[in-house]
Amino acid sequence: MLTLIASAALLAAPAADHHGHHGAHHQAHSEASSTVAAEVRAVDQENRTALVTHEALTELGMGEMTMRFIVVDGVDLSLFQAGASLTITVIEGADGFQIIRAEPR
Repeated sequence: MLTLIASAALLAAPAADHHGHHGAHHQAHSEASSTVAAEVRAVDQENRTALVTHEALTELGMGEMTMRFIVVDGVDLSLFQAGASLTITVIEGADGFQIIRAEPR
């Protein structure tokens, strides 16, 4: 019985190590996001934020509303003009809700 317990412990250790090694990588790819229609109300170019009215962000558990989002580096901030209709993809990041993709509708 002792041999069985020792063997189980040895088998479990590499599996735990393997999961730990890839855990962060897998988590980055499985992060929840929502892609919805939105209309820009205002933009703060200096702080890379935009006040946006959006459809329900179902995957993030948020209803339809108007709120301020961080627009991450790499997203074309020139798309965010008052009155612009966009399709946006949103995630909940460490600093709050962030627009990670945007394109004209």
